[in-house]
Amino acid sequence: MRNDVIEQELLDILECPLCAKALVADKNELICVNDECRHRFSIIDGIPIMMPEYLKDDLRISQEKWDEEYTTYHQLQQIDLASDLELKDTLIEIKKSIKDRKGFFLEAGCGPSKVSCSMSKEGTRTVGLDFSLKALRISKALFEREGVKGHFVCGDISKMPFKKNTFSFIYTGGVIEHFKDTQFAVDELWRCLKSEGITWNTVPYLSLSVIYRVLLWGNIPDIPLIKQVVEFIEITLLKKKFMRFGYEKSFTQMKMEKIFRKSGFTMVNIGFFKTYYPLAWVKSVFLKNLLTKIADTRLFWPMIYILAKK
Repeated sequence: MRNDVIEQELLDILECPLCAKALVADKNELICVNDECRHRFSIIDGIPIMMPEYLKDDLRISQEKWDEEYTTYHQLQQIDLASDLELKDTLIEIKKSIKDRKGFFLEAGCGPSKVSCSMSKEGTRTVGLDFSLKALRISKALFEREGVKGHFVCGDISKMPFKKNTFSFIYTGGVIEHFKDTQFAVDELWRCLKSEGITWNTVPYLSLSVIYRVLLWGNIPDIPLIKQVVEFIEITLLKKKFMRFGYEKSFTQMKMEKIFRKSGFTMVNIGFFKTYYPLAWVKSVFLKNLLTKIADTRLFWPMIYILAKK
């Protein structure tokens, strides 16, 4: 079947997120083949829109906030792949871990898809998944600017519209912390990975730096009771005003290992991941350098990575 709207290569790995059945393309729609479902998903600018009709509170809050981010702060002209230090560090770690360069690479929660664009430039087949159509439009424009090919899908990471055992590698950078049910989101990573597949992820670390994140953008420490108290303050009392990145948690290493192993991952490695916060509010160069060095010490680690194998 010839399809001028969505490429067959992408259609072959998609499934209905409602009933897990195959899809067929019809003009500007994807249609579920299950007679008891027959759900229709629109295609906009070549991007299948496969978000659920009703979003859970955590996902709805995050989607609203990130749409604001991609409207206000993240523009194509601001993206410079060559000078992005965090991107450089991420690619180094991914390339050390990736085994199957011929398989599909998924960037889940891709935003502007800087990682998958960089991988596409080296010949990797990539897919970007995000719940923000605004972000995916920036992604498409970035790929076009860089002269590479990639696929994009608008969907929910906790209910990914992909067939099981599809991807050789899944990357999530600052993503799985945006779900109240973190376990369910990680279970989806496991489901969509091939056997022997690798996933590499970063999440906020529950160190002393969490105080900065709670005050600055409403991060929620994943600690019983404290979590419920902070949620009540940020969502109910403050009406999400300071939750810049939406619903977002921070974790201990032990909690992350427990979650990934419960999903079924047999190898789980966790460690420090350096971030490059701009610290625009700090005017003193000396103080900015000092705070940057402090963030590299374990008591103040801002982020950790989780490398896991199926």
